[in-house]
Amino acid sequence: MGEAQRTLAGDGELGDAEPIRRINTDSVVRAKDDPRVRSVLAQWSACMEKHGHRYRDPWQAMNDKAFGGPTASPREIAVAKADVICKRRTNVVGTWYAVDAAFQRQALAAGGDRLERIKEHKREQLAAADKALAGTG
Repeated sequence: MGEAQRTLAGDGELGDAEPIRRINTDSVVRAKDDPRVRSVLAQWSACMEKHGHRYRDPWQAMNDKAFGGPTASPREIAVAKADVICKRRTNVVGTWYAVDAAFQRQALAAGGDRLERIKEHKREQLAAADKALAGTG
């Protein structure tokens, strides 16, 4: 790991990734509370109920304590199949992704010079990685 850090950053640091992690975490939380996402989650839940499964959201289904065994039970398989069907019908993944990405774009645009410096620093590190890889080829 030390060798990789020296190759990418020389004597410097790899960079402050915390602002980027915070943007990612905040956007997920904001998206979950967004009315568009709440709407598709409610549609997903109603679809699941039509298939005989009561869950308020995909995480509740995913974390169902009944599904902790070494092999999938017939019920677990049925829930998984219904989950896929309902996610496709309601476009949970597409909607959540679009809302999350929009919040991330807003945060990045508002980040100003600090995020631009992080971005430039990452570009420099990628260039160093490319150069190092080219020397090994």
